[in-house]
Amino acid sequence: MNKNIKLLKLVLVTPTHKSTLSLLEINRLRITLTHNPLTQHYFLVPESLQLSNLKNNFPSSKFIKYEDNFFESKMAFNSFMLTPYFYESLMNYDYILMCELDSLIVKNIEPILVNNFTYLGAAWNPSIYLTEHLGKLYRRKIRIPFGKIHQLQSGNGGLSLRNTNKIYEILTLALKSKFFAREINEFRNINWDVLTVFMLKKFGIPPLLKTTADKFFIETTKTGLYNYDEVYGFHALRRYDPLLEDKIMKNFNLS
Repeated sequence: MNKNIKLLKLVLVTPTHKSTLSLLEINRLRITLTHNPLTQHYFLVPESLQLSNLKNNFPSSKFIKYEDNFFESKMAFNSFMLTPYFYESLMNYDYILMCELDSLIVKNIEPILVNNFTYLGAAWNPSIYLTEHLGKLYRRKIRIPFGKIHQLQSGNGGLSLRNTNKIYEILTLALKSKFFAREINEFRNINWDVLTVFMLKKFGIPPLLKTTADKFFIETTKTGLYNYDEVYGFHALRRYDPLLEDKIMKNFNLS
């Protein structure tokens, strides 16, 4: 091994406000961790959460506690994911792999790191369109004939890989802008993952094309458009392809 090559450090994180997970959620996470045995896993939890059940099911996992208010609502969690504070708490790691409880990873993630992605999330189908108009940002699933239009092909946050330091730096810069500060602090039906991808684009890091994202993470209503054997992970598989999730569970004797 070349001693001059920096070893990239990856952390896998799962946010939850629940002290007891469903059997399906437990099995998804067990499969994910089985495929990534050398990657440290953290639950991101509210300070007041009772941890005994989580510790019993995942004795090797660790916990990072945050203020309860970050988990009180979708809006609160949305804002939390857009703060530099979140990234500061994980700055010891080069990459953060967000794996929510409806996600499933079926391969070792570390080979992806050589691509040096700033942000990798599953493709949106259809793409998301954001329009800048009169100093505000609007989300549309189709193009609208005014303002500056931004097409975001990929970036679903439920299963996403982020470069910790780069996104921290861009969020820090963005919050100094009145435009971004307003968009981040005023929840207007634009989720944190969409805003993150948009901010990266505005700072010169375009979202990955769908054809690239589909090689790694999948969330889609359109089956047969990618090679299942090459994909590293899935988000919301129970919703979009329950038979495939059942097959994965069966292969691990977890059906």
